[in-house]
Amino acid sequence: MLISFSKILFKQIKFVTFAHNVGEMKMSLIETFKQFYGKIISCCRLQRGGSINLLFAGFKILDATKDMLRGYEIHEISNPPNPDELLSKNLHDAYLFINNTPESTLKMAQLKNIVSRARKNVGISIIVVGDETAFTHGQDGQAILHIQVADGESADESVSKSVKKLRETMGRFAGNSAKTRQLRMEVLKIAFSDLNVLILGETGTGKTLLARIIHDVGPRKNENFVGLNSATIPISLIESELFGHVRGAYTSADSTKSGMIDRADKGHMFFDEIAELPVNIQAKLLQVVEDGTYNILGDSTPKKVDVKFISATNRDPSFLRKDLFFRFSESVLEIPPLRQRKDDIPEITNVFFKENGYETKFEDFTEEVQHKLFEYHYPGNVRELQNILKRYMMTGSLEIPSFNGMKVALPQMSKRSPNVKSIIVGFTSSMIEEIRRDGTLPKFPYIKDLLISEFESLYVDHVLKILKWDKHRAADELGISYRYLNKIILKYGLDRRVKKEN
Repeated sequence: MLISFSKILFKQIKFVTFAHNVGEMKMSLIETFKQFYGKIISCCRLQRGGSINLLFAGFKILDATKDMLRGYEIHEISNPPNPDELLSKNLHDAYLFINNTPESTLKMAQLKNIVSRARKNVGISIIVVGDETAFTHGQDGQAILHIQVADGESADESVSKSVKKLRETMGRFAGNSAKTRQLRMEVLKIAFSDLNVLILGETGTGKTLLARIIHDVGPRKNENFVGLNSATIPISLIESELFGHVRGAYTSADSTKSGMIDRADKGHMFFDEIAELPVNIQAKLLQVVEDGTYNILGDSTPKKVDVKFISATNRDPSFLRKDLFFRFSESVLEIPPLRQRKDDIPEITNVFFKENGYETKFEDFTEEVQHKLFEYHYPGNVRELQNILKRYMMTGSLEIPSFNGMKVALPQMSKRSPNVKSIIVGFTSSMIEEIRRDGTLPKFPYIKDLLISEFESLYVDHVLKILKWDKHRAADELGISYRYLNKIILKYGLDRRVKKEN
């Protein structure tokens, strides 16, 4: 504990000192150390395990588990169990491990009684070690997680290995900031709920990664995880891809094909960019969520499935039907943008280098480079940071993009700009006066359509050039969907390949 504290203290003071030396830290020294003190306190709580309680019932030995969970508060249920032991108001955010192996020190009736009492406390999540068939999921959707015990392995060893694997899985969403740690705790709670999950976050924050982690730590981890990016599949094919089709369902349906919903049975169906789904498909999905049935295209016989949905969007979820939104958002996670959790940058960098086989670490960068990485605003979030690191791996130099000093204003920013309206009003007045010189004024519908088409073409083309034809980011900056951006590109022939040929 003292060693970890010393390392954090040294790194934090080193960064604060450097930031003040260059004169770019806007807050006062007092405010800086207030933040620093908060981080230290937060870190110490994390090292001790915070307020999380770990309860163990039926375990004779817990040596390996205690070693793996060093610093956390571990409580062993007495034998025989105390009836009031699991009804304490202080057991919020508690995890109860039930040893249901032949080596358990408690009988089945005792274990069942413990589980029954634990469910009366909404703060307790249950993990069964060994045979879980005797324990059913709660009626409120509260799931029971299961830890398998390998041959020749003790329950203690199995728990220790599972905790280690869980840490590795959760660690894939890198970061040590308070917001990221809180997000990981929410994911862990969701693992015990088996609910439909909606993930909100800007482009590049890691929504797909988080969806995969939710699947990998939950009760459906041994079943299929089927993903669909709703913005990349043509509208005409979405229904067939999701629900499947029988032979002859449409002209090119030469054979029967199962859909993604069928392949996700017993597992998770993940919708990336869920707000891009056509309304008619949303209506069909509502039936799947409500009663677990759907129809294959060309077949009127309902098919039954057991599937849970994880969906993600970087847009206002109001684009979804309200009835579907409320069913898809039984649990909601919001990933903060990287600019709001810059404390995560060192660990994200280290994990990225490690995954790509490099021994380089964030700490190996010069103080100047570290400062640049902390100061950049990352409009593309973690994905943009990874792109910067990729270029570093290829070129050996760290280049922070500047877009030649030009920046596209976000939609909400342009609404607050006092200059935009005056520019448009002045331009429109000049245009009308110029047209009147010919002695005639065009019909209103004609001039309106002409203005809109010219504006769409020129403005979108301009933004695409600034962002070097990164269409996903262009759609975000313009405040429109990826699919609608592609429609504009096709409508006005803006595709850069077409321009080169001409």
